Amino acid sequence: MADRKHPAEFWDVYWSGANAAGAEGGSRDPALAEFWSALLGAQAARFKEPRVLDLACGDGAVTAFAEQRLAAATLTALDYSHSALLRLKASHRAHCVVGDVRKIPLAGPAFDIIGTQFGVEYAGPTALLEAVPLLAAGGVLAAVLHLYEGAIYRECEAHLADIAAIQHSAILPLAQRAFEAGFALSRRRGSVAAFKQAEADFTPAVRALEKLIQKRG
Repeated sequence: MADRKHPAEFWDVYWSGANAAGAEGGSRDPALAEFWSALLGAQAARFKEPRVLDLACGDGAVTAFAEQRLAAATLTALDYSHSALLRLKASHRAHCVVGDVRKIPLAGPAFDIIGTQFGVEYAGPTALLEAVPLLAAGGVLAAVLHLYEGAIYRECEAHLADIAAIQHSAILPLAQRAFEAGFALSRRRGSVAAFKQAEADFTPAVRALEKLIQKRG
């Protein structure tokens, strides 16, 4: 039986791939920029040299906003993914820590501001409680989270339904069987009947995928 990947490996694949959050839109949408700029700007008057923790930081959206609004801040970024932190270090001056937000490897109270955006909820509903003891007296904890049954939730729900439909069609194993039958026939190791049967089995799955593509675009 093949070994199952550690969850951090999946995040490493995500952050090292082309679909990772980019510098435009997404995690740096203008509405988010407005939120963080206002919140962090307000803290600039309260803390001369604030200690900031970007929790479940990804490639550093909150870190980037803190650099812009809090020039004298000491920045720390924590994430489960080593790849995410490599991306962050390429553009930002934060001290990076690889760690699980469910058991944060930092001692407190050590931070005046803890911010997290679209990350900590992936660790479960109790993850934010881990951050509370890290706050210094008078500190601020700010979290931007996905909205249950909001637009992103509904989009992901639709994608999940599509994935389930593709899996149910068995198009991948049926395609493999059809190709294997075709190659076997070309090498004179198979039969025309076996190839036609594999092709006939494969056709309904193709039709189902075509309908899904027409439906979703």
